[in-house]
Amino acid sequence: MSVRAGVSVALGLAMAAGLLWLGFASRQGRVERADPLPERRPAPAPGALVKRWVFEAGSAIVAEAAIEKERLVFGTDDGRLMALELGEGRRVWEYRTDAALSAAPLIVDGTVFIGDDKGRFHAVRLEDGTPLWRFDEAKDKILSRAAAGPDTVLFGSYDHRLYCLERRTGALRWAFETEMQVHGSPCIAGEVAVIAGCDGQARAIGLSDGKQRMSVKLEGNLAAAPAHRDGVVYFGSLSGEYLALRLEDAQVLWRKEEPDGQFFSTAAVTADAVVFSSRSNAIFRVRPENGERVWTFRARGGVDSSPTIYRGRVYVGSDDGNLYALDLVDGRECWRFPAGSAIKASPAVAGNRLAIGTEDGAVYCFQDPLSESP
Repeated sequence: MSVRAGVSVALGLAMAAGLLWLGFASRQGRVERADPLPERRPAPAPGALVKRWVFEAGSAIVAEAAIEKERLVFGTDDGRLMALELGEGRRVWEYRTDAALSAAPLIVDGTVFIGDDKGRFHAVRLEDGTPLWRFDEAKDKILSRAAAGPDTVLFGSYDHRLYCLERRTGALRWAFETEMQVHGSPCIAGEVAVIAGCDGQARAIGLSDGKQRMSVKLEGNLAAAPAHRDGVVYFGSLSGEYLALRLEDAQVLWRKEEPDGQFFSTAAVTADAVVFSSRSNAIFRVRPENGERVWTFRARGGVDSSPTIYRGRVYVGSDDGNLYALDLVDGRECWRFPAGSAIKASPAVAGNRLAIGTEDGAVYCFQDPLSESP
């Protein structure tokens, strides 16, 4: 394992009216736009990023990192939970398990929470990697990222259950059983946790008692975690359907289909945009009110990486080995970083930094070149 100094790959040209970012030519992808464009373009936001450093972990990284207090934490396929110093990429600590860590970590109140592929759920101190407790009662692997309740932590398991534990001790608060695996992460929406399961059911489970408040049967298995905003959740299925579901009355507001699409990723949601990514190579934006397609960008590989919206750009990885930056308004490619290995993980953003891992075990950290911070 080593840290190599990064080389700047930002391409920027200051213009009198603002900044125009000149990215790599879109040779590997194409954009399909709905006409006319849905809104007037704002002043261009940063797209190209500067590579600050790369850390070689030596094992595949398939899930998003977590960033907190200048620490970047991620899991590896060979069972190591690692914390790096965000500024320069130096290793701070390493916590070892004997199972792959395919889930993304969650950091809450100075504690890192993560499940492993043998069904154990770990709590580790962020400061130094000291193990605090471990929950061993799940009977199958945990691929879902945990979510935080008021004083609890929740996660799904392939043993068909959604678990709720006391955050401080790891004691079981309750477990809700579904009909099939819970692959996606729970989404906290007010007083309920929303899960989309492999049984094709979208459910809202009360945080306080683990009782089902709502259930809607949908088409196909559901592996993607729901994304929530203003009482509505958005998600896609393995059958290629994507939809919006209002929690208040369990009403499906709209549903659409992506041909040959499978959704393993979580949508990115703002007040006026929902961005999905799919194994059909598509990254696309829709209107939240009706699901109308605004634009579509086609990568050269499937996209399990969840899109992240940052300063007017959509950042997302692909199986084609590229990290893309797309303009949120029109979907044009602004910048691309060729990592040289498939990117299943999603970008993690904190302040002026963006970090992402690859299947060949590299962790890249980028910086917005306009930032005054080092």
